Formats: sequence, C-alpha cells, structure tokens
Amino acid sequence: MTTKKQRRNLHKPPEVGKPKRVYGSRQRMVRVNVPDDVWARFRARALEQNVSAADYVGWLLERLDLEARKRR
Repeated sequence: MTTKKQRRNLHKPPEVGKPKRVYGSRQRMVRVNVPDDVWARFRARALEQNVSAADYVGWLLERLDLEARKRR
C-alpha cells in the first residue's frame, strides 16, 4: 500500500548510487542512505544475530542517537 506522498514522488528519479534503506516500525519509517559495502557488512552482522538487516540498522541508529543525546 502506497501513501499519497509516495505516489506523488514516484516520478522523481532516485538519487544515483544511493539505495534507500527503510527501517523501523511502520509508524516511524526512516530512510537512510547507506553505501552498499556498509550495508553488506550490516547484513552479515544481522545474520549472526538472527535479525533482519533493517532492524539491526534501526537498533544501531537508535544507539547512536542515545549516545549523541548523552553527550549533549
């Protein structure tokens, strides 16, 4: 199911060389640009821990976010 916003943006060409990765719950979807080699590393790490790569990246970013907040 696509949202209105997604349908509106369909005609826009995607940024070259930047695959959009989606992670997080459906309510709070976040798109991040991740280089393919980094994504492959994430996928390998996620496989070890038996979670989906998107969930793993979501968890990583949440952790980074928490650390950034602590520093502030």
